[in-house]
Amino acid sequence: DFEHGFSFYWCTKVFGLLLAVAWALRQIGVRSYALAIFGAIWVLFSSYVQWWFSSPGMLPEMITTWAICLGCAVCFFKDRHRGKLGLALAGFIFCGTNFVLCLYPPYQIPLTLLMLAILIGVWLENCDKQDSKSTIRALLLIGTGLLAIAIILIPYWIDVRGTLEMVAHTVYPGQRRSAGGDLSLFKLFSGVLGFFESEQTVPAVYD
Repeated sequence: DFEHGFSFYWCTKVFGLLLAVAWALRQIGVRSYALAIFGAIWVLFSSYVQWWFSSPGMLPEMITTWAICLGCAVCFFKDRHRGKLGLALAGFIFCGTNFVLCLYPPYQIPLTLLMLAILIGVWLENCDKQDSKSTIRALLLIGTGLLAIAIILIPYWIDVRGTLEMVAHTVYPGQRRSAGGDLSLFKLFSGVLGFFESEQTVPAVYD
């Protein structure tokens, strides 16, 4: 029913984020289970994620689907078992579609760039261990996944295109442009990624 469905959805925001981030950290090379769990807990309970936890930007869902996409893409480079690769491709397409549908570019663009940087690192790290066929296979699977996501989203794009054109002509968010980099490293590590901020307790460097 509605109440149990809502409860399941809310629990998925919490436990889905924990499991997805921990799994992604394991996939990219964090060998310690304890360290992977600690990283997932850090992401979940960081002040930024908690502050935007139930906002329309759907940050927990976005990070969850992003982490699963990242883990699946790493599988393309490392695994050779066809069954695992098939499951990874299905997960990549499903979560990639959901990641796009969160539709909040200020979060999506940095996460996509971060994923690209991590995948390049994974590829470079495994260059000596892999033959060219493995790399080509991984790139083909990523390309197939992206193509499938694009095809799945065609009906959505047709339906929403008019609305997006209207939004593009608004002052906010349509004309909003940011190249990023406005936050200094000092400010970045002065509380945004911490655990104990509240409306009453904020870092002194912020208004």
